[in-house]
Amino acid sequence: HCLDVVTSRGSVYVALWSAGDVLAEEPGVGGGDGGGGLGASGIFLPARGEATTRDLVHACERVQEMRHARPPPCRAYYKIEEAFARSGVRVQKDWKCVDVGASPGGWTSYLSARLSGGERGRVWAVDPAALSGLDPIPDNVTHLRMKAEECEGPLLADAFDRGLVDDDASVSGSRVGIGIVDLVVCDANAAPMKVAEMLSAMSRLMKRGGWLVTTFKNFCRGAAEWEREVVAGAAALARAGFERPRVYHLFSNCPQEKTLVARYVGARDK
Repeated sequence: HCLDVVTSRGSVYVALWSAGDVLAEEPGVGGGDGGGGLGASGIFLPARGEATTRDLVHACERVQEMRHARPPPCRAYYKIEEAFARSGVRVQKDWKCVDVGASPGGWTSYLSARLSGGERGRVWAVDPAALSGLDPIPDNVTHLRMKAEECEGPLLADAFDRGLVDDDASVSGSRVGIGIVDLVVCDANAAPMKVAEMLSAMSRLMKRGGWLVTTFKNFCRGAAEWEREVVAGAAALARAGFERPRVYHLFSNCPQEKTLVARYVGARDK
């Protein structure tokens, strides 16, 4: 487990979370037998139970060095990186992903790098604005320059044309299908209930067992209203079929911003 302690303005914030997925299966470097191994960032970690404060400081310094050497398109990149580390969700190489509110491209960049170079893995980046952080746009990314409310038809048409719609998917003459998306992410600048409304509509595209990662930002009329909308937004997503939403305040989040991770199991019966 990891114990995170942050002090700010006389207050102490403590979080305890599982690090069960931190050690990678690396032949000859320890792997899953409890020995040392490579962490998710490619940094060598000591064997379980043998880490010291010095190891922690060294690991943090190495992360900072790596971030300076290979800066992402924007700092939002670190939010999705931390969200997957905290939740234990691992992006698979053949996943079909949708990034809602994708500009300037930080989250799209993270997902694209983890998909295969073949034809099966893809990111649909949905945003009317340009992906200014991606130049050129990777081959496994399709930029849909439109609002989230308008993207379902064009997205399915593109998936159909690329042969990404499974044979057993439901496709009508208008190419409206069900269950082709493995992951939906969203870092849009909108109030939590607006985000929940957009993503609830996106659930029509999701496979059962797919994942959702979204931020809930304070685009409300104050912190109290934002906190209420975070709770209401999580409840709305649960009604739309996202099971047991987990809400985190990540280190990469702003003070009034939280990140939600949930799995899609299908809409509740009315």
